[in-house]
Parts: sequence; C-alpha cells; structure tokens
Amino acid sequence: MTLGHYIKHLRTTANMSQPQLAEKMGVEQSYLSKLENDKSVPSNEVFRQLLDALELTVEDFMLGAQGQANQHHFSQIPDIESWYARQLRDNSIKQRTLLYVAILLVSLGGSCFYVGFQNLVFPQTLYEYESRGVVLPNEAQDIFYSWSRFVPHDVDIQEVRRAMLKRRDISIILSFDYLGDEFIKEVEQGRRLYKVSKDVKQQTRFGNTLLQFIGLIGALLGIALMLIEPRLTRNKL
Repeated sequence: MTLGHYIKHLRTTANMSQPQLAEKMGVEQSYLSKLENDKSVPSNEVFRQLLDALELTVEDFMLGAQGQANQHHFSQIPDIESWYARQLRDNSIKQRTLLYVAILLVSLGGSCFYVGFQNLVFPQTLYEYESRGVVLPNEAQDIFYSWSRFVPHDVDIQEVRRAMLKRRDISIILSFDYLGDEFIKEVEQGRRLYKVSKDVKQQTRFGNTLLQFIGLIGALLGIALMLIEPRLTRNKL
C-alpha cells in the first residue's frame, strides 16, 4: 500500500469526500487529489494537518497500515520516519530482551537439571543407624556389642547372655545425612549407642525428580523462545 492509497482509504473510512477532507486540512482539493494519487508527497506540516483532520495520532495512523505499508513511500515524511526509527529501536530492545530471557532459561534449566541429576540438594544415600538397647549410666557405651568382656569369671555367662537378650530393644534411625560411624543419643533411662549399617541404601527422592523436571522444562522453553524469537520481533510494517 502506497501513502496515497492509504490516505484515500482513511478518507473513505471516515465517510468524507475529497472536498470535505481538504477543507478540514486547509488545503486545495486538487492538492489532496495529488496526494491520494501519489503525485505529491505531503510535507511534515501537511501530514500533521491530515492527522488533525482525521483525529489520529502518528501511532493510530501507522497502526492502520500495519502489514501493508510501503515503507519507502511512508518514510518520506519526517514524523513517519521517526516512528519507524522508534519501532526499530523498540524492536531491537525486545529482541535482546527475549534472547537474554531465553539464555537465562536455558542456563537455569540446565543448572537445575544438573543439580537434581547429581543429587546435590537432596542426597539419595540413606544411612541406617541401629541401637540394640539402652545403656545404663554405669555401663560402657558398647555394652550390647562387647558385654562378654565385662563378665567376671565366677558368673554364669549364659545367665548374663539371657539378661542382655532380655534388655535388647532395637531402635533404628534412618538419615540421608551421614552422622558418622556411630553416635550417642541421650534417652530417659540412659543413652543409646547407634552404629551405622554397612548396607547403605539408595532411595529416589521426589525433590531430585522435581528439579530435573523443572530444569528440563526451563531449558526447552528457552530453546523454543530462541527459535520463535525472529517471529515475535519481526517488523510487520
């Protein structure tokens, strides 16, 4: 669409004849006819008179020509040329912003996936600590493991064995944190000695799965944004 054709289109859309529009603009009808037939290009002052007569802003004027305007014809008017320059600048800013967002999504998504895959936030190694019973205040802390060392020679060892078995009260603590090979925990009757089991277990944790999922989605969104960015920022005029 040339500038002249577009001026004519706006005039007919506003239900005005050439004489009516020319009068509102304060120009001769013959001059307006030349403008509509692309035999003359309006000065910036005449262009502003046209906008006033049609009650339009430059943005309104160009919005109607979106996707149809012949930029070479339109940009001969300084106000329109400035509008194109602003559009180009805004488009460039939009383009850079979208690319930065896409790169950020890919980076954060990749990092999030790596953290989840490597179990850096939610360890999956499950340690099992076992205590065989409550150690009394006057007893050695490993009494349930080496009680036979403390049995006097004149005492029936089988009797002591039965007594220790009777006192046995197994307590298990599961922890994703390594608490050492053993640790002491104070209880009401005395204390408990917990020793780590050599049978270490691996347990999948929802947090890691969620991190991987979020990371994958973020990275894919970033890549998709990179691919569609030219369409989103393409100049439509």
